[in-house]
Amino acid sequence: PPPPAPEELYTGPRSDRLLSTGEISGEYSAPCEGRECCKCDNCEICRSMTVVPLGADVIETWSTSCLFCKCPPGEPVYFLGPIVAGEVRTRDPGTNAFGGMTFSARGTASGGYKKRPGSQKRTFQKVETRDLA
Repeated sequence: PPPPAPEELYTGPRSDRLLSTGEISGEYSAPCEGRECCKCDNCEICRSMTVVPLGADVIETWSTSCLFCKCPPGEPVYFLGPIVAGEVRTRDPGTNAFGGMTFSARGTASGGYKKRPGSQKRTFQKVETRDLA
């Protein structure tokens, strides 16, 4: 297929009042949430996500999560993770949602995610096929 047109790769400010993929890019984390699991009632799952623009209406997300169980003395300590997932998400037309995940200008995303303080914007890096070898 032909390479993407320059306007498809653009990740800067938009004229349609939607957030650009460059604006939502960066590092996010979600508060640890309590979970009931194992033989312990004191478990937490902690999550983080990196958002990278792949063009004007496409992002890539990398998510990680870990489950920690703090058990009473004498019980084993459970740990599950890290669990890692990557996904390419396309903008839902006319919205700040990508594949059902909505981002806001306040630096939040659905699922309880909030952009980390000092998070650096990510930039799209075009890679040539010859560079992959």
